[in-house]
Amino acid sequence: MPLILTNLAGLWALLGIPAILLIHLLQRRATPLSINTLFLLEALERESRSGHRVQRLRSSVPLWLQLLAVLVLTWLLVQPRWIRSEQVSQHVIVLDSSASMAAFSAERKSGLDALLKSRLQAPGRHLFTILESHQGGQTLYRGDAPLPFPESLAAWTPVQSAHAPDDALRTARSLAGADGEIVLLSDHLIEPLPYGATLLAVGSPIDNVGFAGLQVDQSGPEPIWMVTVRNTSARDQTRTYTVASGNARSEPRQIELGAGATRVLRGPFPEKTDRITLALAPDSFALDDELPILIPAPKTITVRRTGAASAAPLIDSLIAVLPAITPANPDTVPDLTITTYNPLKPDVAPNAALILVHQESVPQTYLSGPLVAENHELNEQLNWQGLLVRSTPSMPIDPADQPLLWQGSRPLLLLREHQGRQQLLCNFDVVHSNASRLPAFIILVNRFVDRIRTRTIGVEKRNLDLRQRITLTSDASAAAPPLILHTSDGPQTIPAEQVGLLRAPASPGFFTISQGEQILLDAATTFGDTREADFSEAASATPLASSTLAGAERSSRPDPWWQIWVLACAALLLGSWHFAEGRRVPDQPIAGV
Repeated sequence: MPLILTNLAGLWALLGIPAILLIHLLQRRATPLSINTLFLLEALERESRSGHRVQRLRSSVPLWLQLLAVLVLTWLLVQPRWIRSEQVSQHVIVLDSSASMAAFSAERKSGLDALLKSRLQAPGRHLFTILESHQGGQTLYRGDAPLPFPESLAAWTPVQSAHAPDDALRTARSLAGADGEIVLLSDHLIEPLPYGATLLAVGSPIDNVGFAGLQVDQSGPEPIWMVTVRNTSARDQTRTYTVASGNARSEPRQIELGAGATRVLRGPFPEKTDRITLALAPDSFALDDELPILIPAPKTITVRRTGAASAAPLIDSLIAVLPAITPANPDTVPDLTITTYNPLKPDVAPNAALILVHQESVPQTYLSGPLVAENHELNEQLNWQGLLVRSTPSMPIDPADQPLLWQGSRPLLLLREHQGRQQLLCNFDVVHSNASRLPAFIILVNRFVDRIRTRTIGVEKRNLDLRQRITLTSDASAAAPPLILHTSDGPQTIPAEQVGLLRAPASPGFFTISQGEQILLDAATTFGDTREADFSEAASATPLASSTLAGAERSSRPDPWWQIWVLACAALLLGSWHFAEGRRVPDQPIAGV
């Protein structure tokens, strides 16, 4: 059965062996005699002044009993423990998946290798599990022989934003059990750690300059890109950057930043292009050294205007404030129809429509009562006070319609989203009201159109963060072609069951998502977490010795005979005293005196 010593400091007790031997070497073998005269006292006194002399070590029972007592005492002090042959030591290693860990790939590998090697040196069987620290993180490895370093871990790149590892540590404790070991591998000091976890930090402060944000200004005649560059280090830094568009690249330009300073770069997009890439001179943290930028554009939807001719000016004014719309072809079904409804001459409206109550004659009275807005996302932070509407007959209300705004007992605005319909019902005469001059009404119409836009299949251009969740509207029919993700690494088919879990790629660059011939998303991914780009608090810590000892104690049992050894040590000391006393000669008088 394998044996471990949990208190190596107890080996200092072995120094008792040379001490005992020295005592026995200095002992004088003299026979005591009782006398009744003092004539020998002076001679004896002179002889005692010469001190003890080292003599030949004589074997004796007390000597051997004392040496054996020292050995037994040493055995008790080193606290031996017996490894259980059936015991499996569980080791769960949680890798911090925040993006800052990407700057310490070599340190991460060496730290993990050292950790695994130290655990494998301990006797018994070991089972290793390696997890990511973020919520929903994957299991990177599980097995009992992790050496050499797994290739899957060498290629692993952390890109998550700052997060607490508590959920991953809770999962790790459930996997390790009550007696297992949990180690969090990070680049920052995180104290205290829950669930009995131990920290292994491999970070250190490094100088970093990177892109910290972007904006595309489309208010002028030509789009302007604006980029923030930040120096997170405590020293002045000088970097060069370039601007690339297609195969063309500008000459390197130099930028100087003081300690902790930021600077804004700006410029126009080149003609006949909607994308550029800014690149800084590379440093230890590469994720924020490249910044692809795309001119964003929402999906364009088709709109058709129908209804009463007297309402045409109002509808045209609404269409004028709606972004990214185009008139629908006469022979196609529009994405949105803006039409009127006359309660005296009812008609059927299209499934996707903004429906405005309107009658030719001008109502003479106004509705009375307080205006009350329902708690709905379309109504968020909208102020409807000041709305004046005239009293008209109400359109038919379906019990499934969701009211958005009331005046008294009459619903003025309703949302109809059932039986395949997407309709915003304006249950008052908009033409003969002041709604078109009320900001709340214009904002509400824009929000409703955005709901239509979100559920319409079309191309959208966006700038996204790394690993940002993506929501797409695609053809979900059984005969629809699969979605294809196109990146610089090549095309990748997206399984139908993973469409709702889509995320942007983990590295900066441009990508598209298409379905058949239809492009659904044209986007650029950038690193935007400035907290992870700051390495001023990165540190290292390797307090693993106590954790190793604790794990060894959990997978072993103490010496079952320690009580016997205590009694044996006491018996040996008593035996040594007994034999030493037995060698003493009783006092005798000198004959003839």
